[in-house]
Parts: sequence; C-alpha cells; structure tokens
Amino acid sequence: MENDAAVIGRTHANGRRWLPAVMVCLAAVCLLQPSLSGSTAVDKKKEMEAKIQAAFLYHFTHYVEWPAVAFKNKKSPIEIGILGKDPFGKHIDQAVAKKTVKDRTIVVRRFPALKDLKPCHILFIPPQEMKQFRLVKKKLAGTWTLLVGNATGFIKLGGMINFVTVKDSVRFEVAVDRAKSCRLKISSKLLKVAYKVIEEKKKE
Repeated sequence: MENDAAVIGRTHANGRRWLPAVMVCLAAVCLLQPSLSGSTAVDKKKEMEAKIQAAFLYHFTHYVEWPAVAFKNKKSPIEIGILGKDPFGKHIDQAVAKKTVKDRTIVVRRFPALKDLKPCHILFIPPQEMKQFRLVKKKLAGTWTLLVGNATGFIKLGGMINFVTVKDSVRFEVAVDRAKSCRLKISSKLLKVAYKVIEEKKKE
C-alpha cells in the first residue's frame, strides 16, 4: 500500500490533482488496519491518526486561498505551524517534503511555547494547548492564520477546522464564516467533503 501522503497527493496522467474526495478515502484507511489488542492497538491507532491528520494539513494548502498580503513576495513559502508538543513528528515533514502549491514551497514551523508563536498560514493547536487558546487568538489577531485543532469544542471556542473521529475514521468540520472573517477563502470542493460545515446564523 502507498503511504498516506502519496495517496493524497497523487495526480492523474494529465497532471490534474484528484478532487478532495480522495481525502475521505484516506480517512477510512484506519479501518483497514489489522486487529490488535491492548496498548499496541492504541499506539497503532494514534500513529495512523497522526499520519492522516498530517496528510490533511498538507492537502488543506491546496484548497485554502490566502490574501496576497499574507506573503512577503511571490516566492514566500506556505508555513504550517504546530504549537506545543508536536503530535505528528516525521509524518508532517514527509507529507510536505518537496511539495509545492502554486509555485510556493511548504515549510513546517514548530513553536514549543506560546512565547515562541509567530503568524503562519496554518496553525495546528493540540488539545493540551487549548487552555491558552484565548491567548493564541489574541496573539494572532489581525493575521490570516487558519486555526486547526482536534479538540472537543474547538470550533465553538473560535477554531476554523477541527478534526473529528467518526466511526473510527478521521474527518473534519469547518467554520466557514470564521475563516472568511480572516480573509481566508476555503474552496467549495473542500467544503463538499467536510463532515460538517458550520455557518454563523444571520441576525434578522
């Protein structure tokens, strides 16, 4: 079997990238793993979830459009940041290695603590960092950072994309209006394969 990053980034012979429906297939990979028991099963599941989420983070770069001012110049890279303890390790580095999006390379920035945090294009915030999420948002106010997490209530607290587990498959929900408020344009193709698209209720 091909590795997850290869599957999610595979292209047709004519060079056109697969539609995001590939991501739904990728999310189901964890269902195909051999049955294990005890702590080994838990470790294997966490490892697979980390690989899938890392591949998703890379794939999001194809379906999110940032305003021109989010880049210093036309060659500036797309930056994926990780706050606190990195749950992906080598998987995120492998997912973006030698990849480009609209002639931009992709780099991974790791911010061990809040004091190290700087604006980036995508920021993944693990559950253990949610206690300071309000401070994260305050520090990134006025930037064009796509906030991604995998914690219960992440969207309600102000996140934009949240990974969720549905019947042992990794899916994601999107707060589309919140992304728009930061001048981020999320492709309708990505929204079509989201588990849930959350829109703010309009005041009458």
